[in-house]
Amino acid sequence: MTVPFDVTAEVAAGDRLAFIVNMNGNIGWDTTLFNPTITYADGEKHEARAEFSGEQGKSGWRYQCLENGKAVELVWYPQHQQWRGAVDNPAGVPFISAYSQHPQAGQDVARLWTAGRAGRIRVTGSVCNTGNPTGSGYGFRMGTSSYAPWAAVFNRQTKQGAFIGWDYFGHWASSYKLAPDGSLTAQLRVAGHKQTLQPGESLVTPKAFVGLYRDDLDNAGNEVLDWQYRYLWDYTRDGWFPAIRMLVTG
Repeated sequence: MTVPFDVTAEVAAGDRLAFIVNMNGNIGWDTTLFNPTITYADGEKHEARAEFSGEQGKSGWRYQCLENGKAVELVWYPQHQQWRGAVDNPAGVPFISAYSQHPQAGQDVARLWTAGRAGRIRVTGSVCNTGNPTGSGYGFRMGTSSYAPWAAVFNRQTKQGAFIGWDYFGHWASSYKLAPDGSLTAQLRVAGHKQTLQPGESLVTPKAFVGLYRDDLDNAGNEVLDWQYRYLWDYTRDGWFPAIRMLVTG
């Protein structure tokens, strides 16, 4: 799930922008793709990935973790091409790489950029949680983001949420953008599909669905299953029976 961002601001020389990733509940599967690009009105550009290096302060970038509100410099590990904590551990966290950031318990990670001059800047990019893909040492990859074409959003204050998805298992992509007024724009699209329709020609898109839930993701899953049973089985199956009846010989 990729969430884009696009903001503008006026900065003075010496102002700092901090791009922080903190843990969600625990440090498991918090690896996050985070590649901000800062562009001045006159075209001067600073992209985190392109300017990533093993030198603190180069091109205005610093790599730190936050411990109890205090900034602590990370240490460069050339064999991993990552900035890590001063005392490494088997999990290799916290870390900041050219593409990703991963926190540690009590240690948010922050990629900081210092403005070299005053001016109006535009900050663009996206954030995407990638967890710990296969080969990371965990032998685990979050399947929902790759295979199941649905997503859930949740307001922790009101305990209300919504799930959205569609009936499509080809190559797909999604994006989510939160507006200042709290509204969310979600897009699901067939990845790489381009088609010019001729006069009188039509195109049938995958069927989409939207639902509401409360309290937690268990309820979201139950609501999705309820919808699937009704849609796929047309009220012909008992409740909570997620399978096709078949004759089995002993």
